[in-house]
Amino acid sequence: GAAFVTKLSPQGDSLIYSTYLSGTGGASGTAIAVDRDGSAFVTGRPVAPDFPLTAGSWEDHFSYYPLGSIYGLRPIAGGFVAKLNTTGTALLYSTLVDVSPEALTINSAGDAYVFGGILPYFGGLSQYTLQVGNSPGMIVARLTPDGAQADMAIAISCMSPLYGQASLIALDSSNNILVAGSSTCATLPAGSTGAFQPQHTPFPTGTFSSTPQYDGLIVKIAADASSVLAATFLGGTDVDQIAAVSVASDDSVMVAGGTSSSDFPVTPDALNSKYRGGAIANAGLLGDGFFARLSPNLDRLIYSTWLGGTGPDNIGALALDLADNAYLGGSTSSGLESPGV
Repeated sequence: GAAFVTKLSPQGDSLIYSTYLSGTGGASGTAIAVDRDGSAFVTGRPVAPDFPLTAGSWEDHFSYYPLGSIYGLRPIAGGFVAKLNTTGTALLYSTLVDVSPEALTINSAGDAYVFGGILPYFGGLSQYTLQVGNSPGMIVARLTPDGAQADMAIAISCMSPLYGQASLIALDSSNNILVAGSSTCATLPAGSTGAFQPQHTPFPTGTFSSTPQYDGLIVKIAADASSVLAATFLGGTDVDQIAAVSVASDDSVMVAGGTSSSDFPVTPDALNSKYRGGAIANAGLLGDGFFARLSPNLDRLIYSTWLGGTGPDNIGALALDLADNAYLGGSTSSGLESPGV
């Protein structure tokens, strides 16, 4: 297959442009963001060395695993970031990145932040600006506006996205970096204080499950990558997974995802204050979706609700409008049931 980028009219009744973004070996797109001028930033995974790259970009040609590695002389095809002009007729830049990309966001200056997994053989970002935890698992890489270099690299332990094609990175009004995902670690990253949920919640004693006991995890990192500003777990005594994060105009943090915990933290004013269930653990299907809003310092739960019926339900996407109304998308196996109490 091929990655594609499509722009529709505001009414959704016509294409402004639609283009493939691929080489002959194919590619897949995982995330997209748009700057104030209407240029589209796209990230994904290239498959073959003829993926279109622009000269002078950070990594403008494919490299190969060294002979001594278990991967032989296979091309290193981690991810790509491409910036298209407003009409979709030209690449303003296109570069490879040493990340397996899951999410993308941009700031007002045009820097692109890519969030994804570490590659089996990691080269270009080995000198981290900040390392959160003892071993890199997920990485935030920041590209300069011209795509010519990566000027920031943050390695984060104990975090897994668990969802492809999700919005797992966001910036607040000061360009502090919010990343979210799921974790089986017992404690928060060093430097975290005052968390709403400071400890990972384990399965109840005597419980057996073939699924690891994930809790949601949110980490806030300083804009200059100098330190961890805040972090918190979010979950109950079963599996909880964050699939998307966004930041409101007051810098409060909104997250959405799926949970199989009947004791997942919800607030008294929740739209749905009852856990409906429906999880199928062996199939990796969670019981209910959830939506939550936390304070900017991640030390207080402002609002939280379950969203779902009696079948498996999951929230996989989150976006905010200019009034901070939240738009959620996902999947359900429930019938035509009321989402309310």
